[in-house]
Amino acid sequence: MEKSTLIRNLPNLIFSLILLLVTSCSSSNSELQDGFPKEYTLHGDSVSTQANIYVRYYINFADGHVIIPSPKNHTDTLLHIYSTPDLNLRLATGIKGHGKTEFQDTPHICHSTSGGLYIKGYTPNTLRKVHITDSALVDIEHFKLYTSGAPNHMHIVEDSLLYFTNFGKTTKIVSYNINKQTVVNEFAIQNLYKSKGHSLHGCLCVNNHFAIYAMQYKREIAIFKTSDLSYVKTVKREYENQDDAIENNSDDYMLYYTGSFATQDKFYLLYRGFKKRSSSKNCDIEVYDKDMKPICLYHLEPEINRFVTDEKNGYIYGLGSNSDYIYRFKMPI
Repeated sequence: MEKSTLIRNLPNLIFSLILLLVTSCSSSNSELQDGFPKEYTLHGDSVSTQANIYVRYYINFADGHVIIPSPKNHTDTLLHIYSTPDLNLRLATGIKGHGKTEFQDTPHICHSTSGGLYIKGYTPNTLRKVHITDSALVDIEHFKLYTSGAPNHMHIVEDSLLYFTNFGKTTKIVSYNINKQTVVNEFAIQNLYKSKGHSLHGCLCVNNHFAIYAMQYKREIAIFKTSDLSYVKTVKREYENQDDAIENNSDDYMLYYTGSFATQDKFYLLYRGFKKRSSSKNCDIEVYDKDMKPICLYHLEPEINRFVTDEKNGYIYGLGSNSDYIYRFKMPI
């Protein structure tokens, strides 16, 4: 190529190189996965809740216990705490009121991979760390929360950082220092998508390595560094875009991820894969390693709505359509 021709084409060459670079960067941030190395069918046994809790969607795991909080208008006691793996009711506690040990709001439990039980609900803007005894919850420490909106999917990391989702005008993941009462980092999910509103709803789980946001209406999992909420990549599987159906409030949409749980080295995601009006409903747990590489897939029978994982004892515990029972599944690996 002559020098003059090269000079004339230089802008086009530069543009092509930039386009190639952007394309390669975008593709490197998206990983298409297909299948799992191993699949198992787990048949759960049912254990009585030993109390009238009227709850099918709230279950937590903290300090080696399964904890089921109840809406404050439904039951006399708001927290039901079970030993593991036998699921014996160890403590039923918490009453409605404005006293020092009473709940003004429905209790919300923060998941913590380092142990410890953190509860929001004694007042609207406080978080308490407590210790479980056979007769009561004993206060250890109180924290003020100066956050906007209602925190969802709350996680505590290193006894200092609170991670949660905020479904306001923008769908955000937030990290908040409970000792300094300040927001540390935020990431708006809209930054990754042209979608907006309900179509970006999902579930969050966090450990010391990654914060994982699994989408409810997309078969995608966005991955962020826990340290600063910087975006790492998105793990995808094949699916059809349904943003229009969600935004138009159509019933003809597919549910994908509706629950998640993180341990020190693994991530567990509840995958549904059925349309809202479908009579046949999947109920699977996808298991990933600490780098979000697939390990195995569990097909659960019976169906559950929410779950937690007890790796020490090798069980998944879940709540299903019958609020009288906790379902218990033994994991083979």
